[in-house]
Amino acid sequence: MKILKKLLFHPILIYTVIFFLECIPIKAPVLVNEFPKEGDNFKSPDSFAVYHYTNNGKYSYTSPECYFRFGNPPFSATYEQGGIKTISTKIANKIPLMGSMCGEKVVAKIEKRDISFDKKYLNTNYLLDNFSVFSHIFFYMLLAFSILLLYKNDTKNYLYAFVACFVGGGLLELVQHYFIEGRTATFEDLAMNTLGSIIAIVTFWILIRNSSFFRDKVLK
Repeated sequence: MKILKKLLFHPILIYTVIFFLECIPIKAPVLVNEFPKEGDNFKSPDSFAVYHYTNNGKYSYTSPECYFRFGNPPFSATYEQGGIKTISTKIANKIPLMGSMCGEKVVAKIEKRDISFDKKYLNTNYLLDNFSVFSHIFFYMLLAFSILLLYKNDTKNYLYAFVACFVGGGLLELVQHYFIEGRTATFEDLAMNTLGSIIAIVTFWILIRNSSFFRDKVLK
C-alpha cells in the first residue's frame, strides 16, 4: 500500500498528468466562405467583434454582457453547438451594419435563445478555458508538494521544488505554443504555476514547524 501511495504521488506521474492536461489541442474555428444564415452569430478571423445576422444585415454585440444577455453559449462553443460562425473577412465586410444588439442605437429584435446545458458547458474548449487558472495552481501545488516529500531529507528540497515547477511549467508553455493546435504560451499560466509551487512550499514549511502529526506520520 505504501508503494502504491508513493507511485501515485510521485512527481513524474503528476507531471505526466499535467503534461496531458496542458497539451490537449483546442481546435481552431473552421473558416467558411459563405454568408451566415438567418439567426447566426458570426465573426471574421481577424477581429474579435461578434455580430448577429438577421434581415440581410448584421447587428453588433456591444459587449460580452450584451452577447450573453440573449442566451448565447460560451465563446468557445463550436458553431454546431450554437456558437459563433467564423466567415471570411471579405464576406463579413459585405454585410451592411444595421445597428446593435444592445444600447440606444437601432436594436435587432430577436428572441432569447434557450441553449441546453450540454451545449453550453459540456465541450472541451469551454472546460479548458474555464478550468485553466484553478488547474495551474492546484496541480503545481501537488507537483511541488510531491517533490518536497520525495526529497524531505535534503536541505535543498525547497529549491528543487521551486526550480522543477518553474522550469517544467516553462517547458510545457513552449510545447503548447509551438506544437499543440490552438494552445499558446502565456506569462499568466507561468505565473499561476509559480504561485502554486510557492503555496506548496510555504504550506510545507508551516506544517513542519507547527504540526507534530505531519512530522511524525507523514515525513516518516
